[in-house]
Amino acid sequence: MARVRKVGTIKVGARKMPVRRVSPITSIVKATIEATTTQNRIIAEELREMVLDRLWAATPPPPGKAVVPRPKRMRRVDIPTADREPLEQEPLRANTVKRKAKANLDGRKLIETGDLMRGIEVFRGVQAGLPYYMTRFELRAHEGSRETRGGKRFAGTLNQLMRIHEFGSAAAKIPPRPTWRPVVQDMLDWLRSRKFKKSIKAESLRSGLRRIR
Repeated sequence: MARVRKVGTIKVGARKMPVRRVSPITSIVKATIEATTTQNRIIAEELREMVLDRLWAATPPPPGKAVVPRPKRMRRVDIPTADREPLEQEPLRANTVKRKAKANLDGRKLIETGDLMRGIEVFRGVQAGLPYYMTRFELRAHEGSRETRGGKRFAGTLNQLMRIHEFGSAAAKIPPRPTWRPVVQDMLDWLRSRKFKKSIKAESLRSGLRRIR
């Protein structure tokens, strides 16, 4: 439907008649695209925040300590329905807890130096001429501090390391510690809720319609 708004009045005889303008259809299409893009960006930002919130909410097992500060928040809306409690994951082995404490590394799961989680970004891309946003890891190698038994650092990318933790590795004796899957499920539940329509959709539409008001 075209957007119609009053822009003035004219006098016809003794009566004043409103003058209305219909926004060009191109402006409406452009505003709709902008609103959808804004909504996509907000969802991507919120997914990043949900992952970080749930990992940083954990308490390190003694004698471990919380050492690494949480990465800086992006602009986001407050979502009271989204779960922010610590993730239910396999506990760390006793020798891992001691190693991290001795090296003054963060005792919480998947944090250690913080490099892996600092690598989560909201990426802006363009497909078929239209912008989109997605939550992903930076395309770079992991800068972790832990060395392997062969005396070499983990040489893989952030995404490869996260897959090992997400699904586990029998060769490395690392149990699966799902992080993305439960958070994405929380996000899907949130998207189906009424609060999503009120908090995100409205904000996105307001931003998109700003061009034609």
